[in-house]
Amino acid sequence: MSLRILVPLDGSTLAEGAVPMAAAIADRADGELALVRVHVPSIPIGAIGDLGVPLYDPSWDAALRGTAEHDLRTAAARTLSEYGMQATTYLRSGLNIAAEIEAAAEAFGADLIAMTTHGHGGQSLAWIGSIADAVVRTTHRPVLITPDRAVARGTAIRRIMVPHDGSEPSDTALRSAIRLATLHGASIALVRVIAPPIVGDVLTALSSEALDRFGVDTIAAEAKEELDATAEEVRRHVPTVTATVLVHANAARALLEHAGETDPDLIAMGTHGRGVSRLFVGSVADKVLRGSGRIVLVQRSPVL
Repeated sequence: MSLRILVPLDGSTLAEGAVPMAAAIADRADGELALVRVHVPSIPIGAIGDLGVPLYDPSWDAALRGTAEHDLRTAAARTLSEYGMQATTYLRSGLNIAAEIEAAAEAFGADLIAMTTHGHGGQSLAWIGSIADAVVRTTHRPVLITPDRAVARGTAIRRIMVPHDGSEPSDTALRSAIRLATLHGASIALVRVIAPPIVGDVLTALSSEALDRFGVDTIAAEAKEELDATAEEVRRHVPTVTATVLVHANAARALLEHAGETDPDLIAMGTHGRGVSRLFVGSVADKVLRGSGRIVLVQRSPVL
């Protein structure tokens, strides 16, 4: 099955940073590419001139729309010349940018939305960017988000890390990861984070010298058994699969440290999950994308 990939643009170099990866995936999947630009109509703010009329000229909005249309055509021509791929273009107008992007995705029949965003540091409580956040919350499609720091990593996908807590969203993200791994010949690293049951005595619970007074070892062993079973199923499609259970009170920090040690090219995550390892927009997924400097596939519902 081929993939249809939609790339939202805004006229910036950063936004076009999503095109190389989108084109590479579409090429491997014998897929199609589309570019969308959303023109936000200018609205009179109610300022009154000397003649008692609003200071607004409709030609201003027409000029802005013309610029957006020109930029979109230029980006499509560049996609054809640089990647040999003809891109369908959509110029949408509206105040709700995420809704217009979703409308273009629906019209194109997109299987995946690929976009870039700013993502500096791992400690910010803010989401990865208002538009990316809104798109993830609006669409049922997987969203491939490339933070600005990850653009330079290129389009090679050799290792995919999948935080997996056994929930349906993480299962769905895993299925999309399997598709990408199959296309690129990549390996998959399954990771599950469990926290000590008694958070107030974390140091004791994690101490190698201490008895397993809080049952951490038992919980970790059960989690590893479940994750190994999942890994065995994944090996039907992907030859190289690992399964790692991490014991840590902070899921985001554990995942970031693991990503730093194993250097995945892409991280595939569900937007929410269960228990202490829950993965949801605005928390763990946010921190992992901001802190890892890697492409993150955020999956809310259907698979690729």
